Amino acid sequence: MSILNLPLSWQTLLPIALAYAFIKWAFTPPSELRHLPRAPILPLLWSYARGEVEDARIKRLLLPFANEKGEGVVLVYALGRWIVHVLDHQIAKNLSENVSLWPKEEPPDDLLLWRFVGKTNVILSNGEPWIRHSHVVKSALNRNLPIHEFVSLAKMLFKKMGDGGVIRWDDYTMRFALDAVGSTALGHNFRAIEDDHSPFVKEYNEVMDGISNALYIVFPKLEKWFPRKEVIDKIDKLSANFQKILNHKKENKGNDMITYMLEEPGMTDEEYRDNMVVFFIAGHDTTAGAMSSFVYYLAKHPELQKRAREEVISALEDEEPNLANLRKMSFVQACIRESLRVNTPITYMVPRASP
Repeated sequence: MSILNLPLSWQTLLPIALAYAFIKWAFTPPSELRHLPRAPILPLLWSYARGEVEDARIKRLLLPFANEKGEGVVLVYALGRWIVHVLDHQIAKNLSENVSLWPKEEPPDDLLLWRFVGKTNVILSNGEPWIRHSHVVKSALNRNLPIHEFVSLAKMLFKKMGDGGVIRWDDYTMRFALDAVGSTALGHNFRAIEDDHSPFVKEYNEVMDGISNALYIVFPKLEKWFPRKEVIDKIDKLSANFQKILNHKKENKGNDMITYMLEEPGMTDEEYRDNMVVFFIAGHDTTAGAMSSFVYYLAKHPELQKRAREEVISALEDEEPNLANLRKMSFVQACIRESLRVNTPITYMVPRASP
């Protein structure tokens, strides 16, 4: 019997039944995970759709749900798949410290973020590659603490701010962080503070806006079904710019992390480039977010702001900032740590694969 010969009610119900079966299949976790408490899907989808950051979503949805269920782990639908969220501190600590038993998960190929970041870097690698990357990165970090660069950039930022008034502080922190990461990690001047129309900054923002499209984050398979050629071309162009910076650093050494990393043998051009992108994204996004939050909380608590300012003035004693006088700013450091605790700038952790 053809579908056209079915009663009208069946013609109406069949698509509904098929849609229901598809939704149930798409939003049903694997059998081995169904014993875990499952966070409500609709609030999660709404959270992803409106661009809520991960730490806010955890505080608003996942922690109350886990406390209600009395569990340290909950099952969460994320990026088209199911992830076990570990909310118990001790469990998370044991899991993160054992990279051999709980290796970092191979990122799904669908998301364009991985096309940009790459997979051969210190954040995503496991085993011997991770040991090799960690050694190179740690060696470079231990050799480079250019406080004078940060001081110079801070002076440029204050000059850009002028006499005060209403400003977009998050925009200024992003500019500062871009130039700080550029000069100290990559040995490249992006001129983000000075130039309101920096081409590199414009390209980067366009790429990240495309990557963070809410629909494609919630349903990453769309990247295969409906590939976005314009976004892909922008990613490849920006990646090529990072490769140009790397090629330039090979011939022009400096006091920066990439120069020191290039002195350590055993990494390919692809690995160097992937680590450059990771440093760039992780370094400037987190720094800008942390600076924005810190100033926000100082503005909310003027009495703490006054105490912090007095400590800084007393510690500097009309000198430029250096390691010696920075160590005298214990209250400011406590404020920074508390700001990071309350509103962490780290919104993504690489999932671990179960054995």
